[in-house]
Amino acid sequence: MPLTWGDYRTQIQRSILQDESEQRWDTEMLRDYVWWALDAFCAHTAVATATSFVCVTDEKVFTLPDNVYEKIDVAGLVYTEFDGRVEYLQPVFYTPGLNTTSESGFYTHPNGSLNTVIAPGDGYTLNVHYFAYYNHPFADNAVIDLPSWGYTPVAYLVGIHAMTSVGIKEARISQYDSKRDLGAPDDSALRSQQEWMVKMYDAELARHRRQDRSNTIRRK
Repeated sequence: MPLTWGDYRTQIQRSILQDESEQRWDTEMLRDYVWWALDAFCAHTAVATATSFVCVTDEKVFTLPDNVYEKIDVAGLVYTEFDGRVEYLQPVFYTPGLNTTSESGFYTHPNGSLNTVIAPGDGYTLNVHYFAYYNHPFADNAVIDLPSWGYTPVAYLVGIHAMTSVGIKEARISQYDSKRDLGAPDDSALRSQQEWMVKMYDAELARHRRQDRSNTIRRK
């Protein structure tokens, strides 16, 4: 069952950071960390989604959504529909400044734009399936729509970012320590805790097969 950001933040504060009273990390800081964590999690599993465009005469350039993670040429599915007929478009090689020699297909250039070699035609629908970033939560009632197993590794990654911020604060204070106070590098309990969280994050990801984006939605 998907969690809201408010509930998920409470879980992280209680079970990962043990900081329910927000003495070390406030709500805004944790929101920054979860944004970064969700973006990083996409390297393993991104959001499979789709969009569509209603075409007009001679239209060949389409503006893609801002949340595209993997290049559609590499991991995407593009096809047109009209009057019950479906035509799949394959990615074509394109060099900026030169015309493509292909008679059909699509390419993405510049970033944020999808170009069809031939205009689909007035009234056609252009469908684009792609892999996207996760939505960033702003309000407490925003849904964190991770796969059910993904909440744990993302929570650890939030903890890793949180430990980094505390480490920076402690480093600023420690610049005034005497040599007797400094200790050896391995004396840092904070760094050991962060390294443990990194191992737990990697272990949780290893339990699940990495998303095969190149073959999931590509029509051969």
